[in-house]
Order: sequence, then C-alpha cells, then structure tokens
Amino acid sequence: MHRTQWTTQNVYLHLICLITLLLMTFSVVAAAKSLVLLAYPEPAMGYEIRPMMATEQETQSPDAKECARQQQAQREWSKHNVMMNLVRDVAMLIVAGPIYIYHRRKIVKMAAGQAVAV
Repeated sequence: MHRTQWTTQNVYLHLICLITLLLMTFSVVAAAKSLVLLAYPEPAMGYEIRPMMATEQETQSPDAKECARQQQAQREWSKHNVMMNLVRDVAMLIVAGPIYIYHRRKIVKMAAGQAVAV
C-alpha cells in the first residue's frame, strides 16, 4: 500500500478539495430545498393590519380585496427569494466544481509520482 507523504503542498490540495466538496454539498442541499419550495410554495399568511392605538372605527379588518393583494404580494416576494437562492446555489456549484476537479487531479498526479506545480 502506498503511503501519502503529508507535505505542505499535499495538505493544501486536500484542504481545498475538502472545502470545495463541502461547498458543493451544501449548495446541492440548498438548491434541492429551493426547487421543492418552487413546486410547493409556503402558504400565504392571512393577517390584519391594526394600528397600535386606534378608535373602534379604525380597527375594522381590511376588506377581502386588500387581504388578497397582500397575500399575492407575499407569494411574489417568496417566489423572488426562492429564485435568488436557487441562482446563488447553482452559481456556487459552477464555481466550486471546477476548483475541486482541478485540485483533485493534482492530488491524483501527485499520488502517481508525477511532479505537480500548484
């Protein structure tokens, strides 16, 4: 069995691979969650807007039209946030993936006994 020599260069390459592999793992999990949220969005919350100190006349609940408008705005905002998170996660995969592959190839070359420049 071939024993790996733990040089500074070798430790560096393994650390970069570990970090990028963790980034890709967390990105895949977060992207999967975002896709599920796109398919099954969170239900809109029904709520009323009431001033802190208001008279009896001012505390009437908003009409159905206003409530529907608020729920629609909430759905739009939620969808926007999910899409932005999905874009971030995919971008993380696009950046971390090639970095991992590059450093992993260097580790394989180093294990095969070839000279490797970092």
